[in-house]
Amino acid sequence: MAKISMVEYQGRCDRDGKAVGHGPKVLKEYYNFIEKNNDVKIYAPQVIIDSLKASPVAGQFGDSGNGSSPENQGGNADAGSSNKDYDISLLSEQIVMTSGKSFFKRLSEKMGMFKNIKAAVKNNDSDYIWFFNVEYYLMLYIFLHKKIRSKVICTFFLDGYHNGIVGKVKQWVFEKAQKKIDLIIETGPNLKFKNCKTVYVPDYYYIPDKYDALRNNPKEEKAVCLGTMNSGKQLEDMVEAFNKTGYPLYIAGRFFDKDRCKRLKDMAADNVTIEDRYLSDSEYLDIISKAKYTVLPYNPTQYNRQTSGVMQEAVFTGSIVVTYDDILKGNKVLGIGFSSWSELSEDMLKKADTAAITEEYDKLITTIFSFDSVKEKYGEIFS
Repeated sequence: MAKISMVEYQGRCDRDGKAVGHGPKVLKEYYNFIEKNNDVKIYAPQVIIDSLKASPVAGQFGDSGNGSSPENQGGNADAGSSNKDYDISLLSEQIVMTSGKSFFKRLSEKMGMFKNIKAAVKNNDSDYIWFFNVEYYLMLYIFLHKKIRSKVICTFFLDGYHNGIVGKVKQWVFEKAQKKIDLIIETGPNLKFKNCKTVYVPDYYYIPDKYDALRNNPKEEKAVCLGTMNSGKQLEDMVEAFNKTGYPLYIAGRFFDKDRCKRLKDMAADNVTIEDRYLSDSEYLDIISKAKYTVLPYNPTQYNRQTSGVMQEAVFTGSIVVTYDDILKGNKVLGIGFSSWSELSEDMLKKADTAAITEEYDKLITTIFSFDSVKEKYGEIFS
């Protein structure tokens, strides 16, 4: 039995103190893979712990919150239990996601992440310390400090920084830091790292009891775009493209920039609906599963080498992915692709051979995204 410290040092939340982003969701999934055969301790801010305890099995079987066990839900008993006594060490700092922050506020948040990382490293006495939700400032911390005494494992959703002079500097730091990491878990099939041992493990996996019924939902003739509506998404380009096609588009998620949300609503045609609101996990999956298409308005220069949880759950629920060709190729997922938003047309969406794409999705969920496949890989990592 290995001692493992899982560290979520960012603590991103909205103004109401609700945890947002990738970290709180995958924490539940990762924990349930490793806790049975290992001694696991979680280092995280209070907002992340609150999210974890509010719906401990949400990452596995939906967020019913009814306290039922995997066995009662017909699930795999190894996938986790809803009644957990977590071993927790609280980290003091968190990041409230708002727009228009001053330079000093942003700097304070970066220093807060450093403080959280330092606390986790100092208090950790485990065999492995696993940073499973990583961004640049962890790499900077590792670069500036001596090698951490535990074996360091980091999960990466991208393989570096490739744009501009600042990107080159970040990439240099990133590559130097890799030499102090024992293993990188890469969540995309095309990610590349120079200076560290790697293993490919998808960050999400297919649970039949969670996704089968959703996958069989009849698909409506519409597209959806769901999730956190941050500055990195090409929302204006997407809305303009769908304005021209006349094809129904539903956008829903939390906008941290309220002015941007208002501008988008003002520019949207009658076929485009925009809602600024939080979606529960069950509502989010229900909406995706009933939509013929899921649109990913990501920047292709970033996401052609970065993974997307929304993309994977679109695959799981049988909703066809619509995004740049480079993003589809980088993630080895079929969909409706384009090189420019101006190429998107109503005919492209209404006449696509979606049956062939769905057939390919069926293959993915029984191979690389299967529960048994992912569980086996985590067993090997922490053996």
